[in-house]
Amino acid sequence: MHNNDITIVGAGSAGLTLALLLAPTGLKITVLEQGYAPTQQQVTHQRVSALNLASKRVLEHVGAWPAIAATAAAYHQMQVWDADSFGRIEFNAGQERLSQLGWICDNEQIRVALHKQLQQHANVELLFNCTINSIA
Repeated sequence: MHNNDITIVGAGSAGLTLALLLAPTGLKITVLEQGYAPTQQQVTHQRVSALNLASKRVLEHVGAWPAIAATAAAYHQMQVWDADSFGRIEFNAGQERLSQLGWICDNEQIRVALHKQLQQHANVELLFNCTINSIA
């Protein structure tokens, strides 16, 4: 049985980022994940996320962006459409006076960078390959 102030279920990008944002409060935080811990691996871009400027700012704030940026690819245009309708929208960095719209980032590299930052916080416990039996 674990006693803590905050339990975060899931150690994906969102769960790990939340833990990093809450870590400076000093509260005892436990992150539970049924899967494996992030591992440093070659970037495969098999599963990626398109991060925008707001996401970059959050990742900079928690100290994870430099490691993510090392393998990220900037994008300057984006077209989004629905195959079942005529809906379509386009974005262009130049029209928005931006150097790029965002970055395509390998999902596992994001997790690795966040996990590395969390290891600097003694008040955050990371439990992988676990199952939740009950929460009270």
